[in-house]
This record gives sequence, structure tokens and C-alpha cells, in this order.
Amino acid sequence: HNGGARRPVRARDLRSLPPTLLALARATVLPSIPPSPLLAGRSGRARYEMFDVPFEALKAAGKAAGGTFNDAYLAALAGGFDRYHRRFGTPVEAVPALLPISVRRPGSVAGGNHLASSRFVLPTGEQTPAPRVRLTHDRVAAVRGGPTLHALALLSRPITPLPPTWVARITTQLFRGNDLLASNFAGIGRRIHLAGAKVTAIQPYAPLLRGAAAIALVSYRDKACLGITLDSGAVTEPDLFVACLREGFDEVIALPAAGRATAERQRAAARDQ
Repeated sequence: HNGGARRPVRARDLRSLPPTLLALARATVLPSIPPSPLLAGRSGRARYEMFDVPFEALKAAGKAAGGTFNDAYLAALAGGFDRYHRRFGTPVEAVPALLPISVRRPGSVAGGNHLASSRFVLPTGEQTPAPRVRLTHDRVAAVRGGPTLHALALLSRPITPLPPTWVARITTQLFRGNDLLASNFAGIGRRIHLAGAKVTAIQPYAPLLRGAAAIALVSYRDKACLGITLDSGAVTEPDLFVACLREGFDEVIALPAAGRATAERQRAAARDQ
């Protein structure tokens, strides 16, 4: 038996790969950029947090900035990560993330997951929310249109017949090196009941899979409900981190109002000329 098979994959091991396979590796095995030094620790202990934001307000913010609901969501997360790093005096331009992307096409069968996952560079260096939404939109579009969008599924398919413990170990290797796992799922637009009681919110849970933070969003009626899982070794000040995330969402949600105020000032200036 060759014990070297247990050695984790390193970037230098992949430099001799053909370009197509190298692109596949970069979309799955290799981190897209170096992880944040501030979030480098891992403890194996998780802390779970949650909060809600107005669904329609976040959707309107994405539209106001020339993006989508998902772009506004990711830009808000980027703003939160930026604030957290700046509180420690260690700003970064971007953090490596794993992002499930919808690949549902018109005419697709309803139900089921129509998702593909790819590594993604989350822009945290842009501190102005509207340009950050547009930058996020461009980067998501680049990933969506890239040849490696289904790479993770292709690499995972051969391991599915293996025992569950092996699958978990290999999958974790594929997911390593991410500071963030971010997901966004369409929820339920109407009121539902459970055992006769009204459901007031749906709180999602996202597994860390060796990441520093895993954040999931699911919509329910007029709410966008966030579930935040943090590795206690990576995020050493979880209350501060959640506060920074809230501020990131607040500034993005304020975009439509800021746009209206700017337009009104421009109209007033034009009248005065």
C-alpha cells in the first residue's frame, strides 16, 4: 500500500496538468485565492446564529444597483466580512468562497435541486455597496458562464458508491480552503402551518465543511431568513461578526432610498440652473 495516497492535494502537484484539468482542479480542489489569515483557525466547534431581513427590500436593492437578489445577498455578506476584518485592522481584498449556482433552465422539471457548485472570489475590498453589487454580479456571471461550473459534481460522481465515511472525508477535501460557503434557496411565499401552529420563520442550517463560515438564506413570505454557522476557531468574536453582517445588509438594503435621494438632488440642481 502506498501511504502517499493520503497526502492532501497541493497546488504544486497540479502545475503539470493539462489546461482543462487544471481549470477543473481550480474550480474544486484548489482554493481560488489564499484564505484570510484572520479566519485561518479551525476548532471543529460550531456556533449557530440567525436573523431575518426584508425579502422585497433586498430584492429591490439588487435591482437598484443593476444586479439580482442573489447579487445583493452576496454583496451584503462581502460587506460584513469587510467590516469584520477592518475591526481587527486586517482588511483583505477578497475571500475564497464556495457558491452553489442555479442551473435551472426554462422548462426544467419542477422540484429537486438544479444547482452546481464552484469556488468563487467574494469581493470584500470594494467598500461602496452599489459597485460591490455590480462587481459581485460580474463575478457570478463569469462563474456561471465558465466551463468548470459542473466540475464539483463531476469529481464527486465517482465517489458516491464508497462507504459514507469515505465520501464525507473526500468531500471535505474538495471543500477545504474556503472562508465562506454561501447558499440561497427559494422558499415559500405563503403562510404555512405545522401541527396547527403558524410558522413564523424558516431558519436554514448550512454545514461548515472545514470553512470558517457557512451562511444560508431561505425566503419565507416577506422575510429572507439567514442561518449562520461559524467555526469558533476561525471567527473568534462571533457577536461582532454577526453585527458586521447586519451592517452589511443594512447598507445594501438602503441602496434604493439612497438612489432616490441622489436623483432628487440632481433634479433640484437642474431646476436651479
